[in-house]
Amino acid sequence: MKNQLALAAVIRCVLKPHHSLLRKEVERAACLTASVVLEQRPPLCRVLLPLYRLFHEFRSDLDDHLESQDARLFPRLMEIEVALRAGERPLPSADQVSEALRLLKYGQISLTRELDEMRELTHGFVAPPDACECYGELLDVLAGIQMEVASEVRMEGSMLFPQAAELVQRVRHCEAGAAEHAGRLRQLRAVM
Repeated sequence: MKNQLALAAVIRCVLKPHHSLLRKEVERAACLTASVVLEQRPPLCRVLLPLYRLFHEFRSDLDDHLESQDARLFPRLMEIEVALRAGERPLPSADQVSEALRLLKYGQISLTRELDEMRELTHGFVAPPDACECYGELLDVLAGIQMEVASEVRMEGSMLFPQAAELVQRVRHCEAGAAEHAGRLRQLRAVM
């Protein structure tokens, strides 16, 4: 019961507010990226165009990642938690949640890789001396986003995944018990 409550608290109090912060910072970076691309001249434009492409790929992947969590995974986990607490058979199957968690882990790898590529392209998110102030600010925001994503990956790995796996295990146990019970009923009906 303690872990059930902890999972809901992790979702509501830790991950959802963290998602809001990430979305806000990504929007800020998008505005800065658009400004910087217009302002810069060679040789910096050789970095900006690939950075622009990478950032927009990252932004799209992050939006999908967060939307998948907020709209599908988190509600399912909380629904399962409530159903188990009430002694009901949970609606989403354990396999659906397991697959969502697997995709979430894959998404983490992809987001981390894209941020690493941006870091490498910008030499550690360090602006050259002749870059405009806006470019320096963009790199600072991107460095902050990378730290936030790393923090989220750690939180999910240490809090969400273990507790969600435990919840899935409990669902499977309930499903196995229900299947066993149904089998016994069929046997009784066959005897009668």
